[in-house]
Amino acid sequence: MQNQKESRIKKLFLLDWDGSVNGVGGPGEPWDLEGMMELKNKIQEARRKNPEWGFALATGRGDDYGYAAIESLGFKETNPEVWSFFENGGIFRKHKNWEMKYHPLITEEVLRALELFDKEIMPALFALGGQKEDKKICRTIATPAGKTIEEFFEEAKKIFEAQDQASPIVFQDLFEIGYGASAVDFVAAGLGKRAGATYLSELNKVPLPNMVAIGDSTADLAMFAVTGNSGAPANAKDNVKEKAKVVARDKWPYGIMEIIDYYVFNKGKGVIVN
Repeated sequence: MQNQKESRIKKLFLLDWDGSVNGVGGPGEPWDLEGMMELKNKIQEARRKNPEWGFALATGRGDDYGYAAIESLGFKETNPEVWSFFENGGIFRKHKNWEMKYHPLITEEVLRALELFDKEIMPALFALGGQKEDKKICRTIATPAGKTIEEFFEEAKKIFEAQDQASPIVFQDLFEIGYGASAVDFVAAGLGKRAGATYLSELNKVPLPNMVAIGDSTADLAMFAVTGNSGAPANAKDNVKEKAKVVARDKWPYGIMEIIDYYVFNKGKGVIVN
């Protein structure tokens, strides 16, 4: 029975977390439990309507945090055979048994470099007031109070580019810097939501043209570029809404539900089609 169910998944929604499923997001932000419950029910309804549709998370959050997110949306019950990605495509987890895989770009060299990165770069980022999120292979620093994400990104970028020349590893050769809705991320070179979506396609055996990427921030545009379809909640940044195929009229999880209605139930009243 399980093999028959697994073979049904032919299309896949990739759901960003912060700013999409979970509203504003960021460390310390409360979960929108009411909105998540409605989204959970909508996902169950969509799976009953068309079992070919699967649902996965595509987030920069760590997988420990992600486990709670998966549980809150009921993915272990409704999408047990599906893989999600965390840490901007660095870590992949299968819902039903939490089996883990690293992205192929996470090499032993990268893992060794992370240890030195923690000693040489992270203290300077902490001095700016940033707060580290608990992750295995990515380094994420939440934006300090009183600063915009864009301001903090520029400060962090200067520290990253001004690496001590005496260091045995050139971090800029191995890592890239970017930012999402609420934090600055340092990830292995070539990694990110584009690479994450591509590897997720392989793991779930779902072609990229059959995927719908949903997100609100600039980081999500990398997914939009490779998936066949895309959607943005009403709260998304303007450049994201311009690139999304479908833009919801509502925000956060309520907007995601409108996008699901469009793709699964052929209801277009709640969205704007670009």
